[in-house]
Amino acid sequence: ISGRVRDAKDRPVAGLVVSALRLHGGGPRFPPDRGMATSTNDLGDYKLTGLNPGRYAVLVETKRSAISPKDWKDDEKLTLPGPAMAEVRTYYPNARSLDVAVPIQLETGQALEGIDLTLTRLETFCVRSRVLDPGAQTMNRIRIHIASEYYLGAANLADGELAPGGGFEVCGLPP
Repeated sequence: ISGRVRDAKDRPVAGLVVSALRLHGGGPRFPPDRGMATSTNDLGDYKLTGLNPGRYAVLVETKRSAISPKDWKDDEKLTLPGPAMAEVRTYYPNARSLDVAVPIQLETGQALEGIDLTLTRLETFCVRSRVLDPGAQTMNRIRIHIASEYYLGAANLADGELAPGGGFEVCGLPP
């Protein structure tokens, strides 16, 4: 499976991960898994080779958001930045979720070219939270992952580390 990834202004995008998610057709009991992944080159081109025959969804993932440590007092009024427009992960053919992606049927020896994607531009949001450590365990750092829709090998939308009991903020998350 090969094609090109472009941004909303029709410019090629380099350095993004494109994945072929193998669809098993069993709903939540049998979630898709990442069959293969590659990165776009400087022309936005990608090529997924060596895939087994089957049904796939093609996904392009945008850059991860940073999880920023934030501390606040319990009685402090919290305000988050408002929604911002950004390009978000996109499924072929320019769908914002796996539910509306168009599956691709791949047969033995078949090469599918021209599976192009244009990144979807949507409102993104911020989340602020705190990692509680009620048992006062002796961990030095806690790793936080915010992942996209469920599939085996799910792409992280954001990740970072913080101290137990610490707060964090992450922006740029799609709906």
